[in-house]
Amino acid sequence: MKTLEKVIIAIGTLDMGYFAWLVFNTLSAERGELALLWSSLAAFGLPFPEVQFAAIILFYLSILVCGFALVFRWRKVAWLNYVQSPLRLIFVVPTLYPLFFLFAKLDIELGFFLSLALLGAIEIGRVVIVYRWRTHTT
Repeated sequence: MKTLEKVIIAIGTLDMGYFAWLVFNTLSAERGELALLWSSLAAFGLPFPEVQFAAIILFYLSILVCGFALVFRWRKVAWLNYVQSPLRLIFVVPTLYPLFFLFAKLDIELGFFLSLALLGAIEIGRVVIVYRWRTHTT
């Protein structure tokens, strides 16, 4: 197995791990994370909070789909990674989320702009890696 394919599998595993972490934390939370999300959307005052709630849930499900697609190397689903990139930046969902958790556990504060720059670099790197894998491997 080539190095690029190993990196693709690792990225997919990170996506599946993020989804599992999200589900675990949502189910184990005492205050009900989904109810909190719903009430926040409704209280914010934008129209159609149901549509916004569904879009957020679909975004997180697409992370799971991307994870499976990369682990099982389904090239036809690679386009979903490109669609997700701006959403990952907007919702601050980094591919290398364990790195950001490690920073938090070690009380390392990067600052707002450095954190955004790191997030952007990671997500651009993800898109480049997925693009190279999709177009240059057989």
